Amino acid sequence: MLKIPISLITVWLAVTIAMMPYASYADNRASCETPIECYEKAAKKLQQARELVRAQQAENQRLLKEQQAENQRMLKAAQELVKEQHAKNERLALENKRLVLETQRLVLENQRAVDSQKKIGEIETKLSELVQSHRIFFLDTPGLIKLSRSKMEKIFNIEPPIGVPREAIAIIASIQTYHDLATNKPDHVNHSFGRNVEHDPYSWDNRPFLSNKPFNDVIISHEGNNSGSTIFWYGHHHGTQIIPLKSNGLFDAYINQGYSHGSHYITLQVYGYMK
Repeated sequence: MLKIPISLITVWLAVTIAMMPYASYADNRASCETPIECYEKAAKKLQQARELVRAQQAENQRLLKEQQAENQRMLKAAQELVKEQHAKNERLALENKRLVLETQRLVLENQRAVDSQKKIGEIETKLSELVQSHRIFFLDTPGLIKLSRSKMEKIFNIEPPIGVPREAIAIIASIQTYHDLATNKPDHVNHSFGRNVEHDPYSWDNRPFLSNKPFNDVIISHEGNNSGSTIFWYGHHHGTQIIPLKSNGLFDAYINQGYSHGSHYITLQVYGYMK
């Protein structure tokens, strides 16, 4: 008689009970008629159980590999996020530093603007005070001062026209000059007006720049001689000039500097003053 190991019978029973419903087990309790048939059926069930175990192990291995791959992917993604966040933080830190520097620059510029505005206000106040203390007045009828010489000459203490008070500090005049062209030889001269005629009469070319001493307050030129197309054949209007007055309310003139020939005529039309 064939002997079947008790352990094999035990495994077969366990597998059969685990894989089959109770009713089916109850109905098939006598499905094998001989021990060998029961052994073969148990061996078959055992083989199926082993295949199921191997299949489950393979599935577990597959799932484990998938999980490991997913974990690696998630870890890599997390590392990329950390790296990206770190780079972003560095960019934000640099931008914050730039903004801090820009803010400091704007604060300094604003402070300079405030200081400049303050200085402008101080200048405007001083200018207003100056305007109030040295106002400009216009004469109802302009007065004329006429000078004519045929030589270079210093003229002292020229009196402003009627209407200019003694306390005036300057006169406002438009000046016109003319040279007598009877000889048809135009003459080039300079005329100066103001508070100081004690200066070098050589007041053209680059002489004023090279000189170490000041010239008179106002200097004008009457073009002639070698001035070419700029010769003032018909005289010349020199526009408005502000001529400072001396403390006595008068002014001096140094006319015909560089004189050569002929007569020169100077007309000052005084239409205002400052005091």
